[in-house]
Amino acid sequence: MPDIPSDQNDNALLAKAGSYYDKGKFVDAETIYRQLLLKFPSVPELRINLGAVLRAQGRLDLAEAVLQEAINLDPGQVGATYNLANVQRDSHQPAAAESSYRRCLELAPAFTDAAINLADMLSADGRVEDALAVLHKAVSITPGQAALWNNLGNALKDLGQPDAAEFHLCKAVELAPEEAGFKRNLAALYLAQGAWEAALSLLDTALLQDPDDADGHCLRAFARLASGDFSGGWSDYGWRWRSAEQEPRRPFPQALWDGSPGTGERLLIWGEQGIGDEIMYASILPDVMAASHRIALECDPRLQPLFARSFPDIRVFARKNPPDHELLSADWDRQLPLADLARHYRSGLPDFTNHQGFMRCQQGQRRHLRRRYQAMAAGCRLVGLAWKSRAGRTGLGRSLDLADLAPILTQPDTFFVNLQYGDVGPELEAIADLLGVEIYNDPAVNQMVDMDIYAAQIAALDLVVSAANTTVHVAGALGLPTKVLIPGVADWRWMSGRSDSPWYPSVQLFRKLPHQRQTEWLSHIAQEVF
Repeated sequence: MPDIPSDQNDNALLAKAGSYYDKGKFVDAETIYRQLLLKFPSVPELRINLGAVLRAQGRLDLAEAVLQEAINLDPGQVGATYNLANVQRDSHQPAAAESSYRRCLELAPAFTDAAINLADMLSADGRVEDALAVLHKAVSITPGQAALWNNLGNALKDLGQPDAAEFHLCKAVELAPEEAGFKRNLAALYLAQGAWEAALSLLDTALLQDPDDADGHCLRAFARLASGDFSGGWSDYGWRWRSAEQEPRRPFPQALWDGSPGTGERLLIWGEQGIGDEIMYASILPDVMAASHRIALECDPRLQPLFARSFPDIRVFARKNPPDHELLSADWDRQLPLADLARHYRSGLPDFTNHQGFMRCQQGQRRHLRRRYQAMAAGCRLVGLAWKSRAGRTGLGRSLDLADLAPILTQPDTFFVNLQYGDVGPELEAIADLLGVEIYNDPAVNQMVDMDIYAAQIAALDLVVSAANTTVHVAGALGLPTKVLIPGVADWRWMSGRSDSPWYPSVQLFRKLPHQRQTEWLSHIAQEVF
């Protein structure tokens, strides 16, 4: 509790409370504001300040009540209305927060932060058009506010309007050239368009202005990796742990491994990100074993049987929380996230191995499934098919409608097996009605639950045709011939302008060219593949 001299005047006391707030000493600040409120109960600004302190402590119900009291004292109080909206948003009351933000903008139409926060909330709720309306109105009132142009550009990017997005993001950079974050957002748009050089140039400038911008480093990592600059890309990729979008590190006590050689050193390596990433980076494990390291690997539980069979000299643990007690012991000298192996073993294209598949499925399952599929196929070629990614917003750009694949599905002497994860029964029925083509959906395989049988199913086939999703990683890791359909700009993992993948030699990439019609693109693929 603060020691408040009895002779200290009220303004000095108010300043002291503000100082406590700035220093994060919220309990001390609260004590002073409550003391002042006893003396000045009709001053709404004191309740606004107290509400901010309570919000900072996470005491949202109390903060909401105090701010509502301030509004009751003065219904035209813009600051109280704005802070109330923020508290309501924090406490997951979107309708109330929206009402408060809109009331704030009625009271003060030029209140940029209120417009930005309202638009952010609407966008997060999927109401991008409503967010755009808020931002367009705000920018018409205060056209010199760079943040509004920036947020408008981001919203337009999410709506799939790249030209309009570029105009607005460029305007933000022009109005506030000192803001590295605006350059980063423009660079993200260029990355989404495959303009790697333009993105790199902007990111280099932005990171000179703000060298500690983790998101900027991550974006530059993707641009560098896509362009083939692996050394620089992996260096930037190390910044992902400082990004708010990255999952937290696993709670292992061992010191991080720096990649230095050491015969017999006991390494704990742990997977991160999605299943596809874990499989892709697992391709580096044979290189680590060749350096005479003893390894424990923690991975997604669905991959544990596959990895244990594929890497018999590695102790493979299923990831759980808290981690297996053996992994927290002193049996391991160093630890490292799986993806960071790339920094030490994949600094350039010559470092990639020309493997014939590094993952091993259960052979008995594979033989059983192949015999069953061959009996149904009556001599036709066995082709596995997957057509979409469920990786949120990024997955939309990689996905196709099943009906778009008509040039492939109508090829003769081909028996198609569904490899698409998730419930796609209605899509399969619709395509059977439309084209008269049956894509066999094996009820014995649940790709979302059992990756072991899924790998055996893929290995039982002659060929896989897939959008860029987990199916590609499994097939490539098994060494199965795989044709990947990449509409538009590819993810950094598939690099720029290549038709092959250094990660998976059995994979062939088919990129949709700019302005190439979908039917033309897929017809060409059908002719070349079949």
